Amino acid sequence: LWLLLGFVGVLFTYTRGSMLASAIGLIVVVLFNKKAYLPYVLPVLLLLPIVAINIVGVKDDEFLQERIEATNPIESRVGAIVTELRMWRDYPLFGCGPFQFKSYSEAYIAPIEAPLLGTVNVEYFRDAPAHDMYFGPLAEDGAVGVLLLFFIYFTIVRVSLTKLGLRRQKDHFATYILPLFFGIYAIYFFGGLIICFRHYSILG
Repeated sequence: LWLLLGFVGVLFTYTRGSMLASAIGLIVVVLFNKKAYLPYVLPVLLLLPIVAINIVGVKDDEFLQERIEATNPIESRVGAIVTELRMWRDYPLFGCGPFQFKSYSEAYIAPIEAPLLGTVNVEYFRDAPAHDMYFGPLAEDGAVGVLLLFFIYFTIVRVSLTKLGLRRQKDHFATYILPLFFGIYAIYFFGGLIICFRHYSILG
């Protein structure tokens, strides 16, 4: 029930990125322990379309349809990433400063020609904050800051993979809890392409 409600909650974020990140996270959880989690996930996947259509009413949700079909959010993110890279070129080592993207970005904003999207209107991203956990930190913290950030990521994943070995000893944490952590890591790493978690403390 809670898993199904979680999916409904993600649906009402009206954000394609969070929907896709959640799906990827769930797949990772199942891959790390099919025996424990597949019996729970399969019924939810079967029930989800029924609940979404007949109870939640996604077919009649005009705002959801608009959000799913809109290209503005994609163009906004492409524009923000290009702006971040332009900024990083001028501040390669230490960036322009933590949370300073908005203070510096106006000087780097210009129309962008993007494959498939064509010309990206600057108004789509002029007021956008740093929109991701990779290029945004590169602009604000530079190569040094991003290397330190990735060292933290690497350490967490390495320790978690090492602890997975405890499953051979029937360790409860390694068998049942660590797969959930790997699902969270997947959501964070993929979601970080779309949302800058450090600007949204609850999501972070």
